[in-house]
Amino acid sequence: MNSSHICVEPFSWKVAETLAEGMNIPLPVGIVLARRGFSSLEQAKAFLSPGHKVPDPFLLRDMEAAVACVGHAVEEGKRIVVYGDYDVDGIAATALMARALGALGAHVQTYLPNRFEEGYGLSESAIESIAQQGDALLITVDCGVSDLEAVAQAKSAGLDVVVTDHHRPGESLPDCPVIHPGVGEYPETALCGTGVAFKLLHALLIAKGAERDSVPGALVEHLDLVALATIADVVPLLGENRYYVREGLKRMGWWKKPGLQALALSAGLSGVPQARDVAFRLAPRLNAAGRMDDPGVALRLLMTENKKEASRLSADLEETNRLRREVGDRVLQEALTQTKSLGDLPAAIVLWGEDWHRGVLGIAAARLAEEYNRPTVLLACADGVARGSGRSIPGYDLFAGISSCERWLQRFGGHKQAAGLTLSTGSLAGFSEALEQHAAEQLRTIDVTPRYKVDALVRGEELTLETIDALRMMEPFGEGNEPVRLLAAGAELERVEATKRGDHLRATLVVDGVRSKAVGFGLGDKVKEVSGSKESLHVGFTLEADEWRGETRTQAKINALFTTPDVGEDGLGCSPGCAYLSPLNMGGTCADCSGKYEAMTEAAPLGGRDLRDTRGRLSRIGQILSSSGSNAVICASVPDGMRALARGLPLRELGINGVECMSRLCWRGPITQIQGTGLLVMDWTAAIRRAELLEGREHVIVMDPPYLPGHTVLLEDLRKNGALTHYCYGDRERKRTRAELKVLIHPRYWMVALYRAGQAGMSGLEGRIEASRMAWDIHGRLPSVEELVVAERVLEECGGSRRNGGEDRIDVGGSATYVRATKAFEEATRLCRSM
Repeated sequence: MNSSHICVEPFSWKVAETLAEGMNIPLPVGIVLARRGFSSLEQAKAFLSPGHKVPDPFLLRDMEAAVACVGHAVEEGKRIVVYGDYDVDGIAATALMARALGALGAHVQTYLPNRFEEGYGLSESAIESIAQQGDALLITVDCGVSDLEAVAQAKSAGLDVVVTDHHRPGESLPDCPVIHPGVGEYPETALCGTGVAFKLLHALLIAKGAERDSVPGALVEHLDLVALATIADVVPLLGENRYYVREGLKRMGWWKKPGLQALALSAGLSGVPQARDVAFRLAPRLNAAGRMDDPGVALRLLMTENKKEASRLSADLEETNRLRREVGDRVLQEALTQTKSLGDLPAAIVLWGEDWHRGVLGIAAARLAEEYNRPTVLLACADGVARGSGRSIPGYDLFAGISSCERWLQRFGGHKQAAGLTLSTGSLAGFSEALEQHAAEQLRTIDVTPRYKVDALVRGEELTLETIDALRMMEPFGEGNEPVRLLAAGAELERVEATKRGDHLRATLVVDGVRSKAVGFGLGDKVKEVSGSKESLHVGFTLEADEWRGETRTQAKINALFTTPDVGEDGLGCSPGCAYLSPLNMGGTCADCSGKYEAMTEAAPLGGRDLRDTRGRLSRIGQILSSSGSNAVICASVPDGMRALARGLPLRELGINGVECMSRLCWRGPITQIQGTGLLVMDWTAAIRRAELLEGREHVIVMDPPYLPGHTVLLEDLRKNGALTHYCYGDRERKRTRAELKVLIHPRYWMVALYRAGQAGMSGLEGRIEASRMAWDIHGRLPSVEELVVAERVLEECGGSRRNGGEDRIDVGGSATYVRATKAFEEATRLCRSM
C-alpha cells in the first residue's frame, strides 16, 4: 500500500517512563524524547525549555583577531563591506551584519553577488570593484572559506579581510581571520551562515562589556533574522540553534521589521509563525530574488524601515516567486521525464538540460531526491559550461561524493546534503559516471529505500489534546528535530472518501475504539485500496489540533498507510508440521521436570505495569516491543498469542529480530537452542517449566491471565530479578483463557478423543496419534503428552464405557484422577477470573 517501509529505532523504556513521569507528560512524548537520544530529565528539560545561555563566541578560532580587526575598523571609521550570498542565509546574514555594525556607528556597505554573472562566493570582478573605491575591511558572510585565491587577491589589493562561513572548508584556510564553527573547538558546529555572523557580533559586544554566555540586548531584536536563516538553510534545530529559532520566531511574530511584516502579509501570515511557515512561505519568496535575478531586492526588504517601500518590495518578490514556480515546474517536469527514461535507476541521478534555468535547479533536485530517494544533481548547460546544484538523501554525503569527482570539476562547494558545482559540458559524462560509481559504493539497498521513521506507537486513549500540548513543547520542528511521526498499529479507517478534486483523503481514524478526524494530503488515490483491504492496517500520522466553530479537537494528518499480510496458520507454530513437537510416545512429566512453580499453592501479588482492563493493550505491547532489549510474551495459547501479535502489529518493522516460540507441546522436545535476542512467545506451561529462558529478558508481557499460583510467583521472581512485567489483558482474554483451560487442565476433551480412537481399534501410541490427528482436523489444536497421559489414566480407572440411550458414556465416578483434575480445573478457573 505504501512504497516506503516503517523504520522504528530502539529506545530505553525505563528512560521513557522516567521522562514521562518526571515532566508529567504523556508516555508517547516520553518515548519520543527517549528515542531521540535524551537520557535524563536534565537533558530533556533543557531541550523543551531552552535557556538564553549560549556558548562563548571566543571559543571560535580566530575570534580575537577578527574582533580586533572589525573593532579597529569601526573606531577608525573605516569603510566596511559586508559580502554575502544570494540565498536567504546569505541575504539575512548581510542584513544582520549591516544593521548591527551600523548601530555601532560603522560605515557599512553591502555586496551580494549575482548568481548568473558572478556565481557563488568571492568573485574577481567584485573584489576589483570594491578595491577601486578605496581602503576597506571586507567581511564575508555565508561564504569565503573555500575562496583562498580570492582572499589573497583582496589582500594584495589592499583590503583587510575577515571570513565568516559555515560551508565545509578545504584542506587549507584563507590567510585571514576565519570564523567557522567547524574549525577549532567550538561546541556547536551546525550554525548557519547568519548564526556565524551573529557570533562575531556577539564577540564585538563582549569586547564592549556584554556578557559572554547570553545574547546581548542589542542583538536580541535581530534574532528574527537568525531564525529566518537557520530555518531556511535547513541546519539542525538543536542546541544553540533551538534557542535562536524559538526566540526568533516569537520576535518575528511582533513584526517589528517592516520588511518581514510586509512579506508575511504577502504570504497570508499573521501572529507568531511556525518554523514550517518560514520554510515554505517566507523563505521561498526571499530566495526567489536570487534565483531569478537580483538578490538585492530581498536584502533591501530586510533592511528597510519604510513600510511603503517594504510593501512595494514585497509585491515585487511575490511576482518574482510566481515566475520562479512556473519556471521551476517546467524544469522539474523535464527532469522527471529524463529520469523515467533511464530504466534502472542509478545510485545517483545526474541530469542536464540546455535551456534549464540555473536558479531553480536546487529546488528541482530536492524534489527528485525526495521522489526517487537518490542523491540528485541537475545542471544547466550554456556556452560549453555546465553549472548546477545537487541535493542528497540522509544516507549519503553529497559533498564527499562530489569531492571524489574533483578531476572533472572546475569549481564546487557545499555540505553533506547540498552542493553547487561547475564543469565543462565535455566532462558531464565522466562526472556522471564517477558520481554514480561513488554513490553505488557508499549506499546500501536500505539507504535508497524510502523509510517512514516512527517516533512512537500510540494507543487510542493517548490521542488527546494533552498529548498535542506536550508535543508542541518540542517545537520548533525542522532539520534535526523533525515533526513527530506517530504510528497507530492495527487501526481502522471509517467513512473513507476523497476530496472533491480527488487529491486528498478524508476519514475517521479509529485506534483502540477511539475516533479522531483524519486527513491525508496527496493520498486520494488510496481511497479504494484502503476501503477494500482485508489486511491489518497501520497508519502513520502527525497529531494536530483542529479548531472548528470554537471547538478544539484532535486531528490525525496521515502521512503513510501500511498493511501487514496474514502469515497464515502455518506461520503461527503448534501445527502438526512443527519439527520441535515432543514425541507422543514420551511418558508423563516427572516431579523433577514439573518444577517448583507447579507445586505453589499461594498466589503472589501482581507487581509491575498494570494495563488490565484498559483500552489499547495490543498497542501498548507494540510500544514495548519497539523498545530496546530482549522481550518475552506469556499467553495461554502460543498460536492464539502469535496470531494476535502478527495480525495486529508490524513485528518486523518494530525491530523484532526474529520470533521464537515454546509451548506446552515442545518444552521438552528437540529444541536445540533459544537465541535470546528476538521475541520469545511462551504459554504458561512452558513458562513455568522452562523459567530459565525468561531470565535476563528486559520485558515480560503477560497477554493472558495467570491461572495457577505458580504463574504469579514466577512473575514476581522475574520482577525482583530486574524484568519489567506488563499485564496487558482484560475480560476478553480471561474468557479465552477459561475456554482454553478445558483443554489444558480438564481431562474430558482428550478422554473423548482417545475414546474415539479406541473405538476405531487404535490404542497406545497409535491411539495417541489418531486422537491428535482428529483434534487437529476438527478443532485445529493438538494435545500435549501430559494431557494424553492424564486422559489415558482416567479411562483406565473408569474401566471403559457403558451404553446409555444408544450413546457411549464414560463413567468417571470411580476415577480419583478425574476428581483431582476437575478440582484443579475449577481452582484455575476461579484464579483466572480474579486475576
